Amino acid sequence: MRAARPDFWSSFTASSLPSKCFPLVAHSYYFPAHQVELGGQVSLRTQLFPTQSRSGRRMLTPPANSILPSPTCPFAESKSDLRTTLIPFLLSSTKQPLAVLEYRHAPAAPHPAQINDVLSALSILTSSSLLAPEGPTQRWDRRGIILMGHSAGAFMAASIILAPPKGIEVAFEVSKEIRNAVAGIICVDGIYDLPDLLDEYPTYDYFVHDAFGRDSKVLEDESPARWNLATKEEAGRKVGILVLHSREDELLTLRQPEFFLERMREKDTGSVFDLVVDYDSIKGTHDDLIKTEVLAKVVANWLATR
Repeated sequence: MRAARPDFWSSFTASSLPSKCFPLVAHSYYFPAHQVELGGQVSLRTQLFPTQSRSGRRMLTPPANSILPSPTCPFAESKSDLRTTLIPFLLSSTKQPLAVLEYRHAPAAPHPAQINDVLSALSILTSSSLLAPEGPTQRWDRRGIILMGHSAGAFMAASIILAPPKGIEVAFEVSKEIRNAVAGIICVDGIYDLPDLLDEYPTYDYFVHDAFGRDSKVLEDESPARWNLATKEEAGRKVGILVLHSREDELLTLRQPEFFLERMREKDTGSVFDLVVDYDSIKGTHDDLIKTEVLAKVVANWLATR
């Protein structure tokens, strides 16, 4: 089922980031129709999807005083139909703006290229500076970011709100400013622990090794399921975590989310995270489930409780 086509926002190419930031890849904004005339701040929902390497960042900015049909969004071919499925479903269900953060692939761009691309985008989204799609006033709360990640995107979303144990050096760093700006994450049929993944699926070694190499210690150290929770003082508030998984997923069983949740529950007393787990609401195979209106409605219902 395809959604009714949402509002079109004309494309905009952002200027280059400061040299301290990482290379840019495609990055797009969508706003629901009702927000064309609305001011004030809202939480920004972001999604993590893969793409091939690109040299520029693309944004979507509303044309003045107009609402036009048919969106465009620079997705990788494998995800291109999301612009006619999940994106309009989310806009319709959540009534919130959406930023789609794309990132490069291994083996051409191994870890940490992917997470660095995401952090680069988040450094813009959380900046106090006005962005071109916003117009004269801020259109989202810089401390109200909700990250939604599917598969490897869930791995990265978890990596942004958690922190590696002391003494463990990982290949990237999440700034305190970005971590504190994330109010919640939505993990959909995610990967959370690389050694456990390979124990269950030895044949997945090709893409794990392409991205992270073969060093078993690196695979352990880079897996967010083995990381620490932020302290209450560091987080400054409770961070929402929604873990979704389809029982019909043919590529990942419930072992990955269960491993992640077991580790989270071992470390969390309930004072840092609001954790919600749902294995029954979304249906479908690994790639098909993210194209459904049901997923968008589950997300919207959870956001309504935040």
